[in-house]
Amino acid sequence: MSKAKDLSNVPTNPSGFRNRIINGAFDVWQRGTSFSAAGFTADRWLIQTDGSGATRAITQQTFTPGNAITGYESIYHLRYSQSVAGTGATFNILDQRIEDVRTLAGQTVTVSFWAKAAANTTIDSSIQQSFGSGGSSEVAGLSSGTLTVTTSWQRFTYTGTLASISGKTVGANSYAAFRINFPLNATFTVDIWGVQVERGSIPNPFEQRPIGMELALCQRYFINIVEPSATTDFNIPLVRESATQGVATIFLPVTMRVRPSLVGSNIGRVVMRDTSFGTSVTSVSGITVSTSGPSLSCITLIIGHGSIGGGAVFAEWDILNTTTNLSFSAEL
Repeated sequence: MSKAKDLSNVPTNPSGFRNRIINGAFDVWQRGTSFSAAGFTADRWLIQTDGSGATRAITQQTFTPGNAITGYESIYHLRYSQSVAGTGATFNILDQRIEDVRTLAGQTVTVSFWAKAAANTTIDSSIQQSFGSGGSSEVAGLSSGTLTVTTSWQRFTYTGTLASISGKTVGANSYAAFRINFPLNATFTVDIWGVQVERGSIPNPFEQRPIGMELALCQRYFINIVEPSATTDFNIPLVRESATQGVATIFLPVTMRVRPSLVGSNIGRVVMRDTSFGTSVTSVSGITVSTSGPSLSCITLIIGHGSIGGGAVFAEWDILNTTTNLSFSAEL
């Protein structure tokens, strides 16, 4: 007779999936490595701010091997620097939106992250619950209170219980927002690394997932397809719809959260090959994502271009001596 297994000590969050934050080690930077305005920066990380006149830089910083945070060897961290204070700001936030407000609702949650500053700086952190379009009003969740960041790396942690969503209406694109609130109308430089949001009351060691897994998690929300060099063209089969429009199918590396929007493209021209192997060159007049594509991992692009005769077989998307990219966003 087999003996029943004791499952009382089996972890509720297996290794690799305990941390609800994606890219908490700032390993993935598909959009670039330096930013000067509000918007997405490192993958999944959003800067939100208002006011005017501030000069800011959000940059990828590299750890020196052997001199990183004690107990860890990581490659990158994020730096938020404001060299001109500006005026009128009422919020200045580094934000990650954890998909689905139901996530961790009503549960005890522990937040942890490392930070250091060029000079002593006060920040605070929180988790808010947003019920999305058509849902209930946002609910204030956990708060760290005031934190003093010094010139040495230190780990900050706080624990609390997120509100139950009982009686609430969950709308479209709901999320739980982890936020770090930076100083308003002031100059500062703060470095952040190792952000973790997990179930339970104990701040466990930071979970460093394999880079391939972390990249795939990021690509659920944003994918940037970049040519390998400035002398290489995209070669994508084209289905001709008219003399001035064709459609192309793009197979994405992962299934995205929702049908994505095309948010970045510096394609300058299309080179068409017709059925007689003739070549025609024309400018791109527009590229959109079809709303009737087959799935969220295989999308159809509608490509407008100048008039071309004959039967096009395929298109080369010419880079015009630059690096061509196609960027797709399914961010919350």
